[in-house]
Amino acid sequence: MIPASSIWFCLKRMPRILALTFNIIVIFISIFLLVGCSNTSNMSTFITKYTFDSQSPFYSVIQKSFQNSKKLKGLENIKVKAGFLGICISNIPTNYYGNITSICYPKKKIDQVSLYKDVAIELINQSTSNSTTQAADLNILELARITNVNVIHPYILIATIALICALCLLVIYVTIPYPSLPLRYQINKLILIWTAVLILLWGIGSTWLHVGVHSSRLLVPSASMGMVKVQKGKKASAMSWFCFAGLLIETCILWGIYIRDRKTLSQEINEIHTHSKNDTEMNKKYSIDSEPYNKYASDSSTLH
Repeated sequence: MIPASSIWFCLKRMPRILALTFNIIVIFISIFLLVGCSNTSNMSTFITKYTFDSQSPFYSVIQKSFQNSKKLKGLENIKVKAGFLGICISNIPTNYYGNITSICYPKKKIDQVSLYKDVAIELINQSTSNSTTQAADLNILELARITNVNVIHPYILIATIALICALCLLVIYVTIPYPSLPLRYQINKLILIWTAVLILLWGIGSTWLHVGVHSSRLLVPSASMGMVKVQKGKKASAMSWFCFAGLLIETCILWGIYIRDRKTLSQEINEIHTHSKNDTEMNKKYSIDSEPYNKYASDSSTLH
């Protein structure tokens, strides 16, 4: 049997517990969003996916460029998935890495691996006036690296996770059933400011992520003459907006608790003032009504 005191404690603090629950859920989802594509186990959480467009009129050129070597044959089918911290490559032909068909790298070091040079496609050879030849290359990994390193940054998400974890500790502190805890009132006010800052911060972060992905979908196909297709990671996008919605709900709950407590305190103060005023009027009335009796009592005592 659950003690009645425990049930009453949970019911009385249910809004704070609900806010704390949303806080913990948002922490886990934002962490999973951050570590997406950092290893092959979470490749499904990607921001953008880059593939060679099989409908492009240049797709036959892409295929021929990889058929010159047995090791490179089939690289036109690779899928490049980019996250906040890493870039994963899947559908790698078995003749390249052996039995490894998927692999992930830190996004800032992707240009240091051998696969980076092997997927480069030579499109145009230009002869200069000095009889030297210059080649124009198309590299699907370079396109993924440039857009994800220069456009989509993880710093806002990292700062948001740190602030959410700190907010979780603050909410736990004010939920502890000891009214005599120091700085309790000040921390309640700090929580209100904290949640507002979080909403603003991750509102900017999720909007920037949406704009960055949309820009990549428009610019990369044009920059590659339609040879590279970009797809948005629906799972990562949903997780991003779910985090924002969770923070918004938590903010509404905590602000609602503060407004409710202020109204309750104001009503209690008004009741105290009302009772005090009534007591004062009763005392005045009693003193006026008892004045003649006091006079007679005084006369009686004088006679005696």
